[in-house]
Amino acid sequence: MTPTARRRPSASLVVASLALVVAMGGTGYAAGVANNSVGTAQLKNDAVTSAKIKNDTIVGADVKESSLARVPDAAKVGGVGLNGLLRTQGCQRGKLLGFVRVNGDGAALTSAYGTTGLEIPYSCTGGQVEARRASQGRHLVRFVGNPAAFAFTQVRFDADGADEAACSTVKRVQGGPDDGAFSVTTFDCSTDAVVDVDFTILLP
Repeated sequence: MTPTARRRPSASLVVASLALVVAMGGTGYAAGVANNSVGTAQLKNDAVTSAKIKNDTIVGADVKESSLARVPDAAKVGGVGLNGLLRTQGCQRGKLLGFVRVNGDGAALTSAYGTTGLEIPYSCTGGQVEARRASQGRHLVRFVGNPAAFAFTQVRFDADGADEAACSTVKRVQGGPDDGAFSVTTFDCSTDAVVDVDFTILLP
């Protein structure tokens, strides 16, 4: 009888066989951890890094807003300083043409045009911004040489909310000594009674 030759399995055959067993047995057993068994308790603090998170998978609902710090005030927006956002060289379409905050509380302004009581005055022409008090609740604001044909106004609320019940209207004066000025009337929103309050005027 011819004896049966016995050959030892090669290393590559052993590795291939083990891989087949692992593949058939499931990744849960291969790793020694059952499927769907990893939870918060199994994760160490700081174990999940940015590299382990798939891009564009974290949504707003996953973020606790109260844990976020306040975003620092930006000195520039898109590389442009805050003054540059408001002010331009010359009067350009689509840019701010004029702006001023007026202290219209009845004490700062007089009946003659002047710059007292004005804050952050700006005109795209580089010309003077001036104002006067015509009567209680009525002020005239003039942007010398400015081409703006209309304006917006907003009552400036005091820190204690004292002026929150006030409203304002504005129109451009045509003709007379105040030609080209903007007439601003401030009044109580509920009673229409004129009142002296601070306001802002903006020329878009």
